Formats: sequence, structure tokens, C-alpha cells
Amino acid sequence: MNGLLKTEMDFKGYVVSDWGAQHSGVLTANAGMDMTMPGDTLCCFQGQNSSLWGKNLTTSVQNGTVSGSRLDDMAARILAGYKFLPL
Repeated sequence: MNGLLKTEMDFKGYVVSDWGAQHSGVLTANAGMDMTMPGDTLCCFQGQNSSLWGKNLTTSVQNGTVSGSRLDDMAARILAGYKFLPL
């Protein structure tokens, strides 16, 4: 996603997972996914109340597995969408 979509095709938006389609942790952040759904819980599996990102993403930024600049890019892409929302 970072190479083809965001670099070669110059996509300025954010990449979000489909509900329950994310099956790996912080590797998806490094690959270019900017937001995971349904957020801080796993979808579609009874009794799941954890997340593949959540605290794992925080820990990965703290230990350098995911760079701070990648996190900044994720946030900027997500928040940029609000600029175009009519109020």
C-alpha cells in the first residue's frame, strides 16, 4: 500500500481495513494501513475483546518497530478527511 498506492499512484487518502479483515498486527501499519476496523476490538469472533493494534501499536511505536513518522502519516491522512466535511 505504501509503495504502489501511496507513492506511485500518489493516493492522498487513508487506507482502512474492512471489518474483521485484518489478520496481522503492526506489520499492517508498516505496510500502509492507516486505520483498522472495528477499532480497538477484534470483529466477528465471539468473546474477542482485544485488538491487533491498540496497545500493540503503542508498544511498537515506543520500541521503534513502527516509526513515529509512520504514525504521524497515519494520523495526518485520517484527519485530513475532516477538512473536506461540510459543517
